[in-house]
Amino acid sequence: MTAANGNQYVLTLGEGVWTATFRAPEPIDVRLGTSGESVAITRAEDGSYSVEDGASVTAANGNQYVLSISAAGLWTAKFEASETIVALGRDGGSVVLTRGEDGGFTLDGNAIESGAILLGTNGAEYRLTLRTGGNWRAVYQVQRQRVPLGTSESVTLARAEDGTWSIDNKSVEHRDMVTAGNGSSYRLRYRNGYWSALFVPEELRIAGVGLVATTREDGNGYRVGTYGLLPRGGRGDVTVDGIMYHVWKQDGRLRGARFDSDPHGETASAGNYQIGLAHGVAELNRDDEATVENEGATALLVGGGEFRVDELLETGTASSKGENMVNQAHLAMRDILSRAEALVAIFPDGGRSLTTELNRMWREAQSLIDGIFGRNVVALRRTTEPGEVVGAFKALLDPLSSLEAFQAATLSEGGGVFEDAALDAAPATRAFNAVASDSTAVFKATGDTRYGVVLTRVRVRPVASLSFRPSGADVGAFAYSTIPDTERLRLVQNTGSAVYEGGTVAVSGDRTVYTGDIELLVRFLNRTVSSLITNLSDENGEPWLYNYYPVSTIYLPDAKLNYAADWNSQLRSSDRAWVGGREFGGGTTARSSFAGHLLGMGEDVGSQAVGVWSVGWPSDGSNYLEGGFGVERVAISDDEQAVTDPEDQRPGTGGESRTAVVPAGTEIADGVLTLRGTKYVPNLATAASPEDWADEVHLIEDGRRVAEVYQISLQEAFLRQNYASSYLGRNLVAAAKEEVSSLRDRLAAVIDLGEIPSALLWRREIWEQINEIVQARLFGTADKALEGRDYRNDVDITEDDPRKWSSGYPVQHTGQPLDSQALEAVDAVLAALANSGALEEAVKEGGGGVFTRADGSPFRQAGAEEMKDIWKRAEVRVNLWLESTKYTRFGAWAKQTAPGAWSDYNDRLGNDENGPQAFAYSQLPQTEYVDYRFPVGSSATYRGETVAVQGSTFYKGQIDLMTNWHLALQDRNEAGSLTAVISGLRDQQGDPLSYADPDAAVAREKFIEEIIFRGVSIMVDSDNRLYFSDDNPSDATIGFTARSADPVSLSDDPSVAISIEGKFVGRTPADPQSTIGVWTLRDSGSTKIGTGDKINGAFGAELEP
Repeated sequence: MTAANGNQYVLTLGEGVWTATFRAPEPIDVRLGTSGESVAITRAEDGSYSVEDGASVTAANGNQYVLSISAAGLWTAKFEASETIVALGRDGGSVVLTRGEDGGFTLDGNAIESGAILLGTNGAEYRLTLRTGGNWRAVYQVQRQRVPLGTSESVTLARAEDGTWSIDNKSVEHRDMVTAGNGSSYRLRYRNGYWSALFVPEELRIAGVGLVATTREDGNGYRVGTYGLLPRGGRGDVTVDGIMYHVWKQDGRLRGARFDSDPHGETASAGNYQIGLAHGVAELNRDDEATVENEGATALLVGGGEFRVDELLETGTASSKGENMVNQAHLAMRDILSRAEALVAIFPDGGRSLTTELNRMWREAQSLIDGIFGRNVVALRRTTEPGEVVGAFKALLDPLSSLEAFQAATLSEGGGVFEDAALDAAPATRAFNAVASDSTAVFKATGDTRYGVVLTRVRVRPVASLSFRPSGADVGAFAYSTIPDTERLRLVQNTGSAVYEGGTVAVSGDRTVYTGDIELLVRFLNRTVSSLITNLSDENGEPWLYNYYPVSTIYLPDAKLNYAADWNSQLRSSDRAWVGGREFGGGTTARSSFAGHLLGMGEDVGSQAVGVWSVGWPSDGSNYLEGGFGVERVAISDDEQAVTDPEDQRPGTGGESRTAVVPAGTEIADGVLTLRGTKYVPNLATAASPEDWADEVHLIEDGRRVAEVYQISLQEAFLRQNYASSYLGRNLVAAAKEEVSSLRDRLAAVIDLGEIPSALLWRREIWEQINEIVQARLFGTADKALEGRDYRNDVDITEDDPRKWSSGYPVQHTGQPLDSQALEAVDAVLAALANSGALEEAVKEGGGGVFTRADGSPFRQAGAEEMKDIWKRAEVRVNLWLESTKYTRFGAWAKQTAPGAWSDYNDRLGNDENGPQAFAYSQLPQTEYVDYRFPVGSSATYRGETVAVQGSTFYKGQIDLMTNWHLALQDRNEAGSLTAVISGLRDQQGDPLSYADPDAAVAREKFIEEIIFRGVSIMVDSDNRLYFSDDNPSDATIGFTARSADPVSLSDDPSVAISIEGKFVGRTPADPQSTIGVWTLRDSGSTKIGTGDKINGAFGAELEP
């Protein structure tokens, strides 16, 4: 029966008494989740159960469940997750693993398995392992970095758990040195978690020459200077600054000796001369002996001969013989025999192919024999039979092998193969021993100059005599030096004179050799070279005869000394030498030539000279004389020295400046050209379309434009004259890497602050700044390198959402930052900026790089070649053309800016402080107008050069300034007037400046030949210094290359703007020494000069004698 409380009882009647026994209900089977097990719960008579509500039970698989009963009396089992705390090594902190019902584990809600790698709080990695028995363990994973040492070796660094690094268990730190297997040393560098190795060359001083050898990174020897290389053994020749040195290793040290292995230059204009020699200028072969006596171990190659230099230096003469002609024929015949034997072996039965080839060989053999005896003298008996031809060729070879065989073969009626030559023993001997040429050189040296004559006779065949007449014979003179040439006359001096003395060797038209003395007088003010030749005599002491009279003195006509420190007076009727002697009476004149070059650089500038000369006409026989000479400077006169301070007359290195003419925003001081201009930055507000990616704007701060300063070393620019050079500002990719790296360090510091509100905001700001840097420095697009959902600006995210602070920074759903993911993302950006290869991979289509979009397309495309330009692109590129005269330096420049590494350079053409502009300066002080007697009412001419820039096109030309000085100051401050003529403006392709007038009767482009400024006033400033300035178009005209085109007066066009200004510098007794200045020209009307942009030019000019 069932009681009111639901209990069931069993009634039993026994001995007349009813009893009720409680009957337990069936056990309740409660399933334990997914474990596959269940637990039986029984109900007691008092209504309690065999387990308590909230009791915990453990399944066989280890899962724990909590049993609970509902109000309706229903039992359920709820899985209870268990947590395990796992220590990450000793220093990595700990993590909490949660065990799931399925037996798996999670970390921060993410599934995790045995073998997973975790990042500890110390930045180290740990491998998580589930051990037997269900225990977890995290073991530190050694971090390794492979660091290349050069191109063929590397070292591996291992990071310990405490953050220290080691190589092969030896601790290393930042800036420690390591040595590669080839002996090269490297300095380790550690930055932003990455190691690199910088090659540190070892410097070894080369004793005896003052040079320094540095070890090469590949371990294969040494580098000396910029291009010189030595093998590992240290023995070899190197060339530094145009000078060759022989280097060897002795007593464990590198030692050296100076020697120039080649004469300087290849033509007369470069200090290596010849006259009358068909074979060209002299050459030296390379040192081929292990000795420091380099010059003596070389051979002089000149006039078809090869002469030992040690013999020439010791005795003054040497001989050279050509190849033995019969021996050369023997070698050629032996080659024919070898080929014939090979052919017969291939075609033993003959055939057309064999016959054709053998006939060709017989023609070769006949030509060789004709080369010995002459044509139609010895006719060879030919055969093409395979069994006979080898013997026939051998019969021709044997007589060429020895003198006895040759004599027997050439004897008349002797039965030899060459009996038709009919030579007796004596002529046969002479023919067998005959050489192709016989050369004689007579040689002298003065200081570092070498000069002489060479006479080469040749023979056409062995049976003929040596002669000067056949082709290949050579007679003439040469001269060269073993020191560098003086490159510019202005490096020597511009006034006064110098005397040079030395020797000369000459040869006459009848091939008699003469030696004598020569003296040069160089006048630097009027740039002339005079010469006096005396004591000419042959080997017997007899003088040279001209028209049968002995000559004691020759005065060559004055030659014009050029800016390149050379002179060249050609053989023509207008230049005549004076030839005299005691028996000449008043002497006579003769046609002549005279060429030479000053030698030496640095302290030795202009210290020696070398060249050639001639008197008479080549067809005049013994009345013609040609020679080479070498001289040393013995005296300098100072009777014409300038009154400019001698300290200021030094050539300088381009960095000295005491006077300057510069536009606004340009400064010259302390050897530095400083350019100030408005800074341009990418306009990220217009990055939506490709047309906007290269957009730039002025950088504005506090309502004002921000200026940037760019500096160029004037000494460096001085060394890069004669062309427009580029000077790069800050590299864009390097700037991006540096800035992102700095922000990464800041982010790491912010992360250490924890999750306070301000630290979360700083995370967001750094995240956004890194994206802006990548956009600005690299691509200009709106793409973000650091991706992530922008919760902050997402309208679907409510304000109370804990993730609302993040604008893309990795974050959990609870609002907690995922800092490790953030640092990994930033490190991926830095890795992509490590080198050009990494950057190319980061933008590869479909490569999944950090700079690609979700669909795999790159932020911007870049091929391998384009990547080279991207990797080198800078914020600013200044193109500068600097030129100079002796005392002036002047240049023009144009600036380009690049909004990002993926954008081309933009020309800054505003003609403002950002250019294009021009400037001029001088190491001389500005000329002072000392009193009313200076410059004494005279006139003067200044000649020099000018460079100019129009847009991005550079021009170079000449300038002449003609001054007329007043006898006294007029209008209180006018000292005179000048006319300036700018001519020959040509761009770097050689094209002239153009002029176009569409309103002309015949509208066509014309080329400007000259721009003339007239009536420019020379003024005296408040400090009594001379300057000039004019901007009146009525004072200027333009002349054209076409003579039929009339000059154009610029005053006829009101749209023309033109100006010139400058200063005089230095002093001579009569005039200022030099002048510097700038000029401009612009035509904004219908006519167009060049591109129509403003032309900015600068100039420097020196006083003409």
